[in-house]
Amino acid sequence: MRQGRLLYPALASAAGVSGRAKTRLILLMIVLASAALFAAIQFRHFGIKQFVRHGVAAIEDEDLTTALGLVSRMYSDPYANNKQTLHEIAAAFFSSVDHMRLTIVSQKIEQHRSRATVHLSFKLVGDYQGMRGYLLGSMNDVERADLELEKIGNRWLLIRMIYPRLEHAPRATGPTENDAGDHHRTKIED
Repeated sequence: MRQGRLLYPALASAAGVSGRAKTRLILLMIVLASAALFAAIQFRHFGIKQFVRHGVAAIEDEDLTTALGLVSRMYSDPYANNKQTLHEIAAAFFSSVDHMRLTIVSQKIEQHRSRATVHLSFKLVGDYQGMRGYLLGSMNDVERADLELEKIGNRWLLIRMIYPRLEHAPRATGPTENDAGDHHRTKIED
């Protein structure tokens, strides 16, 4: 460390750098270091954010293959679902709902090594039985879900989902009259 202190003044004086220029140089170095730190933090969650974007696109495109490609074969949740039951639920849902638009209102990511939890607040709008409306959430409310991910190889995969509103194990059928409350039938103007 002592050599570094001696070397910098020697370089600065040899280059004819004034005191004001030294101050600017130090400020520039602080700004660059801060930007690098910020970029490193943002990049740390890049793969997780990409996972969420791919999931949203798969749902909106009703792309069952891509959606299930984001789910680990080891998936399990408190509602007695595994990857196969998720396949059945998603297939039934995609066949009964059209023109979906999933809006992520907020997301908070907690990551610890190869595991992460994504706390999502979202709304889902789509066409169901000839009417366009909120399928999940409403104009004034959001739905919430916690996605637990694991990095397997170089990919993040869903290993568990906690959906606080879900009280019973879901059935492998599409939405029914009983499943859709009045707020789900709110007409949406695009």
